[in-house]
Amino acid sequence: MAARMSRAGTGGATADAQAFDDKLRGLIMMQIRALTLRDAVAYRELRLRMLREHPDAFTSSFDEDEQKPLSWIERRIVAGTDSPHDFVLGAFGESGELVGTVGLAVDARAKERHKARLFGMYVAQEASTHGVGRALLAQCIERARSIPGLEQVHLTVTSTNGRAVRLYEAAGFRAFGLEERAIKVGDTYYPKTHMTRFLQVADAAEHDAPDVDAVGAKSDAVKQITLAQALAQLAETAMPRSMELFRHGSLLVKWYAPRGSDLQQPHTRDEAYVVGCGSGEFVQGDRRMRIAPGDFLFAAAGVAHRFERFSNDFGVWVFFYGPEGGEVLAHAADVPAESIR
Repeated sequence: MAARMSRAGTGGATADAQAFDDKLRGLIMMQIRALTLRDAVAYRELRLRMLREHPDAFTSSFDEDEQKPLSWIERRIVAGTDSPHDFVLGAFGESGELVGTVGLAVDARAKERHKARLFGMYVAQEASTHGVGRALLAQCIERARSIPGLEQVHLTVTSTNGRAVRLYEAAGFRAFGLEERAIKVGDTYYPKTHMTRFLQVADAAEHDAPDVDAVGAKSDAVKQITLAQALAQLAETAMPRSMELFRHGSLLVKWYAPRGSDLQQPHTRDEAYVVGCGSGEFVQGDRRMRIAPGDFLFAAAGVAHRFERFSNDFGVWVFFYGPEGGEVLAHAADVPAESIR
C-alpha cells in the first residue's frame, strides 16, 4: 500500500543554505561499520596520521606505532578468543575512504568484565564538521549495550582538549578523576581526565525521562518536526542509520537511513514508514514495491521486511506504536478461542 504525500518546497537558495545542505549530504553519504582485516592498511595509515598530528591527545606515540608490524593492527581490529567482544568502528566517506575511528575493549579479568575501555577516537580534519564524531560515539555506545554483562564504558581525554571533553559529555560521559602529568610529550606534561558512562543507569534515566522531541522542547499536544530538522539532528547528534526523534505514549518516531544493506529484523510492534528522501524498493516475502518520497508503508509486528536497491540519500520516517505483538494480536488475545477459530 502506498500513498503519495507532497513535500514542502524550499525557499531561495543562499550560501548558508548550500553549506548546510552540503554538511547534511556528507553525513548521509557516510557509512559506519566495524573494521575487518581488509581495512588494516587504511586503519594503520589513519592511526599514524592521528598520532603524528595530535601527539598530546593520545597515550600512544607515532614513533613507537610506526615500528609496529601490520599484524599488530590486524590483531587490534579482529576480536580474539580472549577478547570476543572487542571492536573498532570506522567511518567511511562517500568515496570509501576511512575518515574516522573509535574502538572498544572489554576488560578480560573476571572482576572487571563489567567495564570496557573506549580508545582511538579520531576524525580526520576534512570530516570534522560533519557530525562524524558524534555518530561514531553513538554507534559505539549502541554496540556496547548489546555486550552481555557490560555495565560501563571508561575513557581518558587530555584535559586541555575542551572540544573532545564537550563531545564526550554530550554523549553521556561524566568526569570522575583528573590525572596530573599523565603523559609527557617532549618536555611538556599533559593532564588526563578520566570519564565514564554507566550504560544501564543511562538507559533507565532515558526511559523514565519526560518526553522530549528532536529539537529539545518538551512534548506538547501538537508537534511539528520537519525533514530539515530531522536531518539536522542526524548531522549533529545521532548515528547515520537510525535515531529517535519523538516519543508520546506508545508512539515512537525515528529516522532510518540504511547504508549498503538493510539488515533489520522483524520488529515486535506494528510499524509504519513514510519515505522522506531518496528511492528504493520495499520487500516483504515475494512482494517488491518501488518507493519514492511521500510513499506510505506498513509492516505488522513480526513480519519480515527490508529495503533494497535504495539510493545513497535514502531515508524514511519510522513510526512504532501499540502493544508488543501488534494491535491485531493483542486484540485477538482478548477474544475467546472459539470466536477466532
